[in-house]
Amino acid sequence: MSFRLLVFVLPLLTVVQALQASPNPIPFISRPLTPTSAAPGTRGLTMTVSGVGFVSGSVVQWNGQALPTTFVSGESLKAAVPASNLAQPGTGVVTVLNPAPGGGPSNPACFETTWVTPTALMFDLQTQTANTPYSLVTGDFNGDGKLDLAVATSTSLSILLGNGDGTFNTTTFPTTAKFVGTLVTGDFNGDGKLDLAYPDPFTNLVHLLLGNGDGTFTEVSTTKVGSGPVWVAAADLNGDGKLDLAVVNQSSGTVSILLGRGDGTFSRKPSVKVGNKPNAVTVADFNGDDRLDLAVVNSGSNTVSILLGAGNGTFTLKSSPATGTSPFGIVASDFNRDGKIDLAVANTCGKATSCNNSPGGSVSVLLGAGDGTFAVSSIVLSDHSEPLGIEAGDFIGNGKIDLAVVGSSALIIPGNGKGDFENPVPMVGWSPEFSGYLAVGDFNGDGRLDFAENNPADVQGNGSVVVQMQSPVAFYPAVLRFPPQNVGTTSSPKTVRFANVGISPVNISKVEVAGYYAGTNDCPATLPVGADCTVTVTFTPGFVGLTGGLVWVYDDAIGTQQSSELIGVGK
Repeated sequence: MSFRLLVFVLPLLTVVQALQASPNPIPFISRPLTPTSAAPGTRGLTMTVSGVGFVSGSVVQWNGQALPTTFVSGESLKAAVPASNLAQPGTGVVTVLNPAPGGGPSNPACFETTWVTPTALMFDLQTQTANTPYSLVTGDFNGDGKLDLAVATSTSLSILLGNGDGTFNTTTFPTTAKFVGTLVTGDFNGDGKLDLAYPDPFTNLVHLLLGNGDGTFTEVSTTKVGSGPVWVAAADLNGDGKLDLAVVNQSSGTVSILLGRGDGTFSRKPSVKVGNKPNAVTVADFNGDDRLDLAVVNSGSNTVSILLGAGNGTFTLKSSPATGTSPFGIVASDFNRDGKIDLAVANTCGKATSCNNSPGGSVSVLLGAGDGTFAVSSIVLSDHSEPLGIEAGDFIGNGKIDLAVVGSSALIIPGNGKGDFENPVPMVGWSPEFSGYLAVGDFNGDGRLDFAENNPADVQGNGSVVVQMQSPVAFYPAVLRFPPQNVGTTSSPKTVRFANVGISPVNISKVEVAGYYAGTNDCPATLPVGADCTVTVTFTPGFVGLTGGLVWVYDDAIGTQQSSELIGVGK
């Protein structure tokens, strides 16, 4: 009897020990956080983090510091954000840390402590690069708490170490590649330092560079993939606590799956066939099974291949929703807040059959059904916009996910939180020859999302990185409208507020009202952070018809002045 009991107990102990030794996955945060932002001075809140690979010991971190965390499921955590984290404008970098064995930190997400603005008004700063810039990626590569950029510059890499104000110090070093493809960052050897990976489409290799923690890198491996690799994404695709790679091979129409060994080297899984001329890939859980899936945009077949993951590094094609013509970039987020991941795709040629006849590009919005299928709608952009790069984020600070798009122009497309989007807003002062890549982050620590894009040639013919910084001031409303008014008579007064939404006091030298409008104001010489002043405006039309005007505020925020539009109709 005792012998039989021993025989039974020993296998049971073996099973328990095996389960205890199973590694935890590296967690993955699916955008967006809930909420995505809060006003400065908020007295604490509960934040929901959604994603894949959470375990009972997962801890939500804010700028590397642990928050009180409640495990809800493998796809949901709740964290208590204290009032001290929300007292001043700034951006919290949110990650999830899974415990050992395996485990490690997730990809980062941004939580903005800022004021809601009527629109995303931006100005640009440029940083020169030694060679023509292509793809770029954000990360803190030297551990100083300031956001940096890694930029692919032909056969070299430029590392732009951030100064925390939107400016950078640049170093450039050669690589062994014939061409540096799309960059991706992550900790591929578990030493707590960010590394870099990129494909070389001319040699069909993926290069892995380990970070030294000071903004320098050392190449440690190359891995053979399919033909013409152009894009790469990083995540723990088989749940073993080591970062893996999904590589888009444009020439062969496949995706190579490289499983990480945890030391900067990889083993290959069988490639997955997708559409014609695939160009980009994004990672998320599209069917809610707590396993990471892939969405691959196919520029040659005008589709997105949805590949559902089995959790072991293998994938099965689920659906192929249509896009516009010549799709280039793709991003995943939850645009309508239904808990199901959606997609947005930048289509370079809109609905035309060829780029030469294109009336302008478009953005396809694919709303997820939660089972790996999608319902498709489109946003038609202005003529000749030709969008390429696309990213998502709450650029206005209102809790709704917007889109940033670059190509032959740079645009913010405001979201309404229901899966629809408003008219695109062109970025002021941005005039590169062409841009195809962008990276989102808060580059000056003011709590508002900025974005950086490659500028292949500026007005002097040099390559540069353009950082679109959010304006530190805002008008409420952005456009002040008056009802129809009899010619020669004066309207009732209306007001527009001028607010300091930045992190430094704004010095005001003058306020003017232009056009068939007159105004008074109570603006002080110095407007403190978080404060606003009021301009009171009346309208006296001089003729019948539409009449425009402006409120000008001269200050030292950006440039010399900012304006709010005035619109009235004389009758």
